[in-house]
Amino acid sequence: HSLEALCPVIMARTFAQLGQFQAAADTATAEGVASGCGLKPHYAGLLAQWLAALADAGVLEPSGHGDYRCRTSLDPAPLDQEIRRGLAALTADGSGAVLLDSFTTWADSQVELLRGQVSPLELLMPNGDTKVTDALYATNPVSMLQNRIAAGAVRSHVESRARHQPTVRLLEVGAGTGATTATVLAAL
Repeated sequence: HSLEALCPVIMARTFAQLGQFQAAADTATAEGVASGCGLKPHYAGLLAQWLAALADAGVLEPSGHGDYRCRTSLDPAPLDQEIRRGLAALTADGSGAVLLDSFTTWADSQVELLRGQVSPLELLMPNGDTKVTDALYATNPVSMLQNRIAAGAVRSHVESRARHQPTVRLLEVGAGTGATTATVLAAL
């Protein structure tokens, strides 16, 4: 919940770092920010979601036709201080600690990500290390539960089919990191 509460602050800081909403009543659109700030065009949809989220948080207000107006100027320095205080107040261990460290790096890399100067894959697997993806998809409690449920469902299906059909074929689609597959295979 604490990390989620920091997300609008990180979004606001990113817009401020891009030179947006520097004065009260400044307006912008997602497409305008993407094109005017040298961002990858495919991030315009994400920026539109961020603008809407900031409007929901009361930082911006919609002014029509996809335009948003800031209520007060966005200054990156105080926003950065708020992010640092929020992150410093968090503690975690195990996979949570890995994710917290990664979140800090990701939060600081928003502008570079949006400009295509940093690869999302490098942030997920720095130097080919899988500890971040393991923490996301394999070793955190929610992922472990979801993977066990998926494995149980597949095992149940295979067992029910095996009574009538000696061979059951499985097709894996979209196996990202293979965390669910590893759990399914162990269950089989």
